[in-house]
Amino acid sequence: MALFILLSFCLILEVHPQMNPVCISSVYYLMVGLYVTDDPQPRLDVSSAEGGSVQLDCRTPYARVSQCYYYPEGAHTNVKLSPSCRLTLTGADLTSWTGDSYRPPEPVSVICFYSVRVSGLTRPSPHSLPAPVMILDQKPEISVHYDSQYDEFSAECVIPLSGSAGAGVGCNLYTGPRLYLKSESRRGRSGSWSCRFTASKTDLLNRLQSVRSRVVSCDYSLTSHPSTRSPQSLSYDITTTPAFSTLSITPTPPTT
Repeated sequence: MALFILLSFCLILEVHPQMNPVCISSVYYLMVGLYVTDDPQPRLDVSSAEGGSVQLDCRTPYARVSQCYYYPEGAHTNVKLSPSCRLTLTGADLTSWTGDSYRPPEPVSVICFYSVRVSGLTRPSPHSLPAPVMILDQKPEISVHYDSQYDEFSAECVIPLSGSAGAGVGCNLYTGPRLYLKSESRRGRSGSWSCRFTASKTDLLNRLQSVRSRVVSCDYSLTSHPSTRSPQSLSYDITTTPAFSTLSITPTPPTT
């Protein structure tokens, strides 16, 4: 009887789409013991997007999906909708959505499900397994040094994380758009976290010539979630360092 009343209520709310997620999620939990769906379980994929945001992709098995729904694990009424089954979140979005449960850079577990229309009724799918979602939206800072005694170049990527949050962080160094070196974070005397990269002057010059670029930059990620990366630091023009001031490189022209 409760299921019939709730289904009727949800049909009435068709004119209020923003309230449908709660209805569908509630109906799903009432239906657990009454109805076994043959619809396959979706898979929730999480990937980095521009500006340090992340994209959530609820992978559904077929095209006849009405829309997808996302909620933090343990909060099934706190639902976000996506007709495209893709959802992009910034750090502010994730904080607003999850509230006190979000402690960056620690991940939040998110679950998704989809719905299909069957005989005029909206039917929810099984729910996905939880997927960790984390957002690193603060840029690191890069500094570059040259040691003439050892003819060695070094770069430091300063990570904007405090306390123990900076432990277990990995950094990438780029020459132009291409990955050059990897390193892991270390805590300095001041308590700040950074990654350090070293290379010989000859190796760096050859690399810059090969990618036709004068700039280096860095980003970072948690080693436990390497696919979610921060935005890259501001680019550092290597020719501003005296040892590289005579470097002449014609940058690759932008593609049109």
